[in-house]
Amino acid sequence: MQIFVNFLNCKCMDIEQLSIKIFNVHEQFYKKAVSAVNISLTLRNWFVGFYIVEYEQNGDDRAKYGDKLLKTLSKSLQSKKLDGMSFTNLNVYRKFYLVYPQIGKILPDLFKMGIIQTLPEQLDTRIIRTLSEQLQYTDNYILTSSLSEKLNPNNYLIPPEKTLTKLSFSHLEELIRIENPLKRAFYEIECIAGTWSTRELQRQINSLYYERSALSENKEKLSELANAKNLTKNIQNTKKL
Repeated sequence: MQIFVNFLNCKCMDIEQLSIKIFNVHEQFYKKAVSAVNISLTLRNWFVGFYIVEYEQNGDDRAKYGDKLLKTLSKSLQSKKLDGMSFTNLNVYRKFYLVYPQIGKILPDLFKMGIIQTLPEQLDTRIIRTLSEQLQYTDNYILTSSLSEKLNPNNYLIPPEKTLTKLSFSHLEELIRIENPLKRAFYEIECIAGTWSTRELQRQINSLYYERSALSENKEKLSELANAKNLTKNIQNTKKL
């Protein structure tokens, strides 16, 4: 089933078509949610966010729903007995797409890897090309506590394939709540380096680890304390990333 045919061509979409597209995305990705770091679930949520934003910009009857769009959409999706499509979750998926649009850049690679079963017959590369031109990545990023010194505001994104393969959506749900991009990147990289659980990520954010690290004279010690249980393993794994 070619569920992604014309997924970028959303200019003539009404609310029912939007609901159907999201239903199809759910069918492909959600049923594959079996691992802790689940690429399929993360991709499903990214596509849901993508469709919502595209509909907000180009949907035929978008003006009819206005601020009630997500509530109406949630009811439609829940009537199709889909899990994870509450009003609150749809808001999260929408924000996830807006915070991580760079995931769209690697769709062709995901197809080659077999993660996406079908690509559109006529893939509109506009979004991918634009992202490639506008976004910069820290392909050679160093996983250290002095991240705030290693990165600058114009170069703070980790490669999207790392986002997908190293972080679960539970991690990402916590990260998208961070408005400061540099602060978010700091926690992304520290989370990967320390193999933090979602609970540990929450704890570090609540303990103001980023702020303490930025102000501390002994950043390496802070990082060591944060990752004490995994320090040796992290040093080895960092070389493989």
